[in-house]
Amino acid sequence: MKQHSETNTVRFTCDRNGVIRHVVSDNAGLFAGIDLPLHINDLTTASAQKRYHAFLDTLTADGFGLCDSLVLRGRTGVRQFAVFGVCKGDCFHMIALQSSPHITNIFSELIHMLNEQGVLLRATQKKAAEARSTGSDNVQLLEDYMIINNELSRNKRELAIRHEQLKKAFSDIEELSRTDPLTGACNRRKVIEFLSAEIDRSKRYGTPLSILSLDIDRFKAINDTYGHAAGDDALIAFCRVCRQQLRKTDLFGRTGGEEFVAVLPHAACRDAQISAERIRRHVEQIHITYNNACVRFTVSIGIAVHEAGENTDTLLRRADAALYRAKTAGRNTVSVAEKSPVMPAETPHGHSPEQPAAGHK
Repeated sequence: MKQHSETNTVRFTCDRNGVIRHVVSDNAGLFAGIDLPLHINDLTTASAQKRYHAFLDTLTADGFGLCDSLVLRGRTGVRQFAVFGVCKGDCFHMIALQSSPHITNIFSELIHMLNEQGVLLRATQKKAAEARSTGSDNVQLLEDYMIINNELSRNKRELAIRHEQLKKAFSDIEELSRTDPLTGACNRRKVIEFLSAEIDRSKRYGTPLSILSLDIDRFKAINDTYGHAAGDDALIAFCRVCRQQLRKTDLFGRTGGEEFVAVLPHAACRDAQISAERIRRHVEQIHITYNNACVRFTVSIGIAVHEAGENTDTLLRRADAALYRAKTAGRNTVSVAEKSPVMPAETPHGHSPEQPAAGHK
């Protein structure tokens, strides 16, 4: 029988009941006291094969290669087995009768098992069928299976690793497509998706939902006076403070240059006001040192509470209208949107009577 250089020769000694008592390895010495209730007449059953595979796994943590032979001396006489294992660890183990009238049945069960495992190539299956019909060397063919399965198992593991890497890459790309690259806040696309889903949830369960429309006061003056780098630092600091003051269940996103939206699920008007005031106070305390100058700024915030039948567009328009009132009231303030005089469902494309005019920043 063909041997591999890395293979240990292992012989098993069994008692008259077919129970394995000793395992002798040329390289590893004697393994004594290993009992496996494996009987000759049970070997063709799936349970016996499973028990035998479990036994093979106990021989060595590193696995082993093509073994020599197994002689079972039972009441029915001497029967010779060829025992096959797969090198290195958790690969699929195989067994087969070398000299027995049951060779065809065992061989068929092995092919069935391999197919169930999804590791048998069509070409190899065809080769097995040809070997059975011509009486070719079944042991050699099983050795071929062992080599192929070893390679396929390794390929499957590598493929699984690559698959996980690919999934993570897609997840990262998906996250980047919904994230503002400068501030790390969600972008407008993510805000709209999240808000739409929360509106549906609010309608379904009758839970409150509020949004904040935020705008940094006189942001253009920061860019004009200190440069765009200072403006970027201001945006980053602003986003950091806002996220710190919001709940984990809230979503904060950048929808424009210095324009932001916070979606507050399960938040009634009073809850939204508390959050908005907390953000306003902390933003007022931001100090950015740039070229030996202290840059400070404030924020104006509009609040809108979702009403029955209201869609994403109209809710955002009412929040913007409230933001406009906060701007015209002197900035660094919080304003709550008025309820819609007309149901948004009747005028889905209409504009709020308080739609902010251009240039209110």
